[in-house]
Amino acid sequence: MSIINKGVFDADTMTIRQTGSDWPLAESNVRITGTFTANAFASAGFGIPTLTSATNINLLANGTNGGAVVIQNSPLRLRSYTTADRSNITASTGDLIFNSTTLTVQDYDGTTWANVSIPAPAPPDFNPISFMLAGM
Repeated sequence: MSIINKGVFDADTMTIRQTGSDWPLAESNVRITGTFTANAFASAGFGIPTLTSATNINLLANGTNGGAVVIQNSPLRLRSYTTADRSNITASTGDLIFNSTTLTVQDYDGTTWANVSIPAPAPPDFNPISFMLAGM
């Protein structure tokens, strides 16, 4: 395994490509001011890997059928906001948050925030056909 740098590494653009069976290793802080491209991103150390941006972080999966961003072995944790703090968000249509005042997941429709509701599943013994026949 080759070490790219110890300490802080600054670059405008960096592409990491696999060489043989070894992957380059960046230790400590890596700061990219342009584009960062990698075949994989993994953290084997302690702590929580953090991606920070002054604007948006876009995860693009360009598979043959549009791709997908898949979260494996972990829950998706939405950012929590109080109802009062929610007004400070520059929201876009489709944004999701967890409202810690109302204890609900909310989505933004471009104008207002609304609770996301998931309909309760039908009871396992519910059969709509026999229900309709019984009502005749």
